Amino acid sequence: MKKAVSTILSLIVVLLVSTISVTFAWFLGATELFVDNIKLTVDASADIYISLDDNFENAKHSLSVEDFGEIGDFLPVSSMGSEHSDWINNPEITEPTFKSSYLYSYMKNPPVIIAKRGYFSKRIYLFSDKRMYATFDSVNTYIRPDIEQNTKVARTRAQEIPEDIYMKIARDRIAWDNITDSKEQQEYIEQARLEQVEYYTNLYLSQLNSIENSLRVSILDRDTVNDNPYTIIDLKKNGNTVFGGRLNTSATSKYYDYYADYETNTYREILFGDIKTQDHELQYLPAKNYDTEIEGRESCFNACTKAGICGLDMEDLATNVTFYEEQSITGEEADVTVSLDETRGYMIELIPGVPHPINLSVYIEGWDLDNTNLSREASFEISIKFRLIREAFAYE
Repeated sequence: MKKAVSTILSLIVVLLVSTISVTFAWFLGATELFVDNIKLTVDASADIYISLDDNFENAKHSLSVEDFGEIGDFLPVSSMGSEHSDWINNPEITEPTFKSSYLYSYMKNPPVIIAKRGYFSKRIYLFSDKRMYATFDSVNTYIRPDIEQNTKVARTRAQEIPEDIYMKIARDRIAWDNITDSKEQQEYIEQARLEQVEYYTNLYLSQLNSIENSLRVSILDRDTVNDNPYTIIDLKKNGNTVFGGRLNTSATSKYYDYYADYETNTYREILFGDIKTQDHELQYLPAKNYDTEIEGRESCFNACTKAGICGLDMEDLATNVTFYEEQSITGEEADVTVSLDETRGYMIELIPGVPHPINLSVYIEGWDLDNTNLSREASFEISIKFRLIREAFAYE
């Protein structure tokens, strides 16, 4: 068979996020995250035409922000529930359902809020004058953090550190009580401030650049060659994203969320998530008279148990509860040309003159462990492309 490689679709998204106050939990604080500017274009090769409707007369080789209209802000959302949702098997539904909330395990009917905004998702139609097969192009798809913009945000955040931190560092370094010259004292404080600004700038920049790890691309394609109509692609996949666990949903506290259990007259930590199986009731540890320590970087996923609160027994939880997991694949697995797996990778057939509808989405997966703290103020660019696998012939 004759084989060729051709780019049939290119999506460029540049996210410049405004410098706003840092929030620690996307679940409640996500409303404070806004996109400053989005530049988006969709391009096609000479053999492919693209349209926002199924009329070939409106199709062209490139779509831009002028075609899409106002995109709006990006907020962390979740594909939680897509594995067992009714919309997966309902051909009348033309776009995926993203969640903007979480589930409380101790409630019989926990609230589920459908996200109405905060992500890019468009119905796009592909046309061709040849019969061909195409796939996701993992080689030419990329995410690039905007280092220059992220550095500006990181430095701004670092300069907002309270002065008492610099004061403490300065006092720890010298015999502070023996220095009576206020000018000399101020010099020590300023030196400590400059060092800490540099330290936190580098720390925050690392977090800002890591936003690419929680970005997702999804394709809802009812006419795909594959059995699964919904493909979630995690370009920086590192293990499975689990839809469940303890959370700190407060932007100001460092504690896991808890609730009042009136049956036992205790306060207990909340387990959030989409539970798949559960063998028995959740087990709790006796309350301590001190806060537990936080190991590693503090985030909404990594907090501490407050004194007087009965913490979840995490060892029992590991064997008792199974959560649903994100059904994502890597870019290489989605690329049939690279993976050589047509059953798992994303694959479409284009027939001359027949519109092929897909719903293309770009979003931030809120349950991804990399989606924490300052990383949600990141700026980045993503380019998504598809490639021709081969032209098709009548005898196929």
